[in-house]
Amino acid sequence: MNSPNRITARQLARLAGKIISTKFVLGNVVRLRTRFLYRLIESRVSWDKTFNVLHYNEVVNEILFWKFNLCALNKRPIIKYNIPQLKVFSDASSTGIGAFYDQNISYRNLDNFEIDESSTFRELLAIKHSLESFDSSLQNKHVLWHTDNIGAAQIIRVGSNRILLQKLALEIYTICHKNDILLTVTWISRKLNQVADKISKSIDYDDWTIKNELFCFIERLWGKLTIGLFADNNNKKCKRFCSRYWCPGVLKVDAFSFDWTGERCLMVPPTYLISRCIKHFLASKCKVLGVLVVPFWPSALFWPLLVDNFQTFKNFIVDYRFFESSKDFLSQGQHKGSIIGDPEHNVPILVLLLKK
Repeated sequence: MNSPNRITARQLARLAGKIISTKFVLGNVVRLRTRFLYRLIESRVSWDKTFNVLHYNEVVNEILFWKFNLCALNKRPIIKYNIPQLKVFSDASSTGIGAFYDQNISYRNLDNFEIDESSTFRELLAIKHSLESFDSSLQNKHVLWHTDNIGAAQIIRVGSNRILLQKLALEIYTICHKNDILLTVTWISRKLNQVADKISKSIDYDDWTIKNELFCFIERLWGKLTIGLFADNNNKKCKRFCSRYWCPGVLKVDAFSFDWTGERCLMVPPTYLISRCIKHFLASKCKVLGVLVVPFWPSALFWPLLVDNFQTFKNFIVDYRFFESSKDFLSQGQHKGSIIGDPEHNVPILVLLLKK
């Protein structure tokens, strides 16, 4: 008599076949969630060879998935999603990932681990990141997704034997299922994907952030802040945040697109936006408070906006802290090309409390 943990290749094949037979209703998930099951079956010596399934974690996870999710997945709308309602284009380069639809753009730099992975990994990552970024706009829609990587398109449909690629494919499925997105991925040539290609090749050289220790110090000193105005999902310090591009969890794209009245703002703008940030703060219609973090650069173009002719801070700056060394308070983001935040370069910084 077999141990409860042992099962024959024949029994596994019977289980896998029943799951695959539901493809018309359940869709691509039947291929994605039987990948390791079939891999184990194919390793058999004979149909009656037994396996101790507890030795195969991925197989156990697939069996448990079907045990707990089959009933919930057992449905499919017949008429709801006939024609794709949105067309999205995505791409990945050696430095970044990006996507767009209409006038909406998602983008982020790649970190060192991601840069070293395969192009297919990066293409799948671009799809996942963009789905998470656009999720509220894509909910309950049929989305036609364009990629110039044949492997990525295939893996989303049937999965991969490579664990990292399979993990991304499953995460993409989960996002779509959670948001009721019908995702159809199609391959296009690179010359037809030039806009997404250009987005993915842009590099944020001003990718730096304040460390959690400095943020906690600021809130202990001046009170809780309600929104971060120049952040992304990787470096956010406030639950509510704005970003330059669409990213997971973002409240608004473009901090300058709305009035900051009534907010207590964390402002850590890229250096080229510091002047615009100060002007937008002063243009707020009513009461607003902000904490502005800037490098101590008296020769910079933004400096006259902070000090008067006597080199004293203007009236809207009600308190400040000066840090001669930024090494303990700033860090680089995912792209390691920023001078600010580089542990090898010391940049004195000012933390200013602004009130209007």
